[in-house]
Amino acid sequence: MSHAPGIIFGMLAAWALAAAGTTAIEPDPAPVSILLVLYVSLTVVGLLGSMAFSGLETATYAMSRLRLLVRMSRGDAAAARLHHEIINRRRLLSTLLIGNNIANFMLSFGITSILTQVIGLGDWSSVVIQAAILTPLLFVVGETLPKEYGRSHANVLVYRTAGLLRGFRIFSTCIGLLPLVYWLGEGIVILTASRQARKVASARARMVSLFEEGVGYGILTEQQSSLIERALAMRDMTVMDELIPWAKVVTVPEQATPQELHRITSRYSYTRYPVVDSTGSVIGIMTLLDMLAAERETSRSETAGTPAPVPAPPLILEVRLPIQQALAAMREAGVTLAIVANTDAGTSSGTTGKPIGIVTTKDLVEPLIGDIAAG
Repeated sequence: MSHAPGIIFGMLAAWALAAAGTTAIEPDPAPVSILLVLYVSLTVVGLLGSMAFSGLETATYAMSRLRLLVRMSRGDAAAARLHHEIINRRRLLSTLLIGNNIANFMLSFGITSILTQVIGLGDWSSVVIQAAILTPLLFVVGETLPKEYGRSHANVLVYRTAGLLRGFRIFSTCIGLLPLVYWLGEGIVILTASRQARKVASARARMVSLFEEGVGYGILTEQQSSLIERALAMRDMTVMDELIPWAKVVTVPEQATPQELHRITSRYSYTRYPVVDSTGSVIGIMTLLDMLAAERETSRSETAGTPAPVPAPPLILEVRLPIQQALAAMREAGVTLAIVANTDAGTSSGTTGKPIGIVTTKDLVEPLIGDIAAG
């Protein structure tokens, strides 16, 4: 946050006052003493104000939003006041900007006036001394140290100064400064930023930020935070993201004999296989148990031409269907494997055109809980 406007205006005002008050008559000691007290008071108040607003600026960024919500849920009045002040980020920054510049104006005006009005230094001498005094005083004592304190003690400082922040916001609103600065900023954003850039961060992004903060404070473990982030990310995923391409799928011909089924089960260890007709369309799903049962019946009857068991009707999922809806459809249908195809409807049962892949419940839940070993 820039301190330059307040410094410059304070120095210009003090020099103008000094120029207007230049006289050949010796100043009366009594008024000089009063002026000295006044200018020293302005300097001290300006320095303290600069420290307060600089520290608050950093503290409002570094504070724990999660801890704030917890305190609010317990009925903490200070937390409620603080939340009301920081909920509007642009208004908060405008308030801090105004406070910082007013404080810097008072500080620079006070120091310049002491040098020119009380001590009686010339303009150039005043400039040199201010460069040696004002700059380190403002940027080290008035800014750097308070900001470091605000960063390291954010969760203490913000609650203790919530009343000060609220009071100054009301004051700057009453005198018209805050509305002026706020709406000027709004106008600049509207003129220069894209529509997307003007959008407030989504609720999902804020939730992720809170969860990450919870990890930092030990409220949540990294595993818990990671699980929540994956659950939020899963909302944007579709069946296309998790399907197994059809080229990698092992299928069973519609007219397969038990001997052919035996060759398939001996070579692969899958529990379910899509059954396709002569055109390549899926007509059903056959389980490993059905195939093994057919082999057993064949070995008992020693009849090579025994037909394969009738497959169960397949569940067809549209490729753009969200993962959560796909899981719900599979759970409702009582299946663990579905065919993925380009269809107009989200889900359907029965035959379909040429499929583009398959998906299992295991594939759909892995984005949430991580890789699952195939059983």
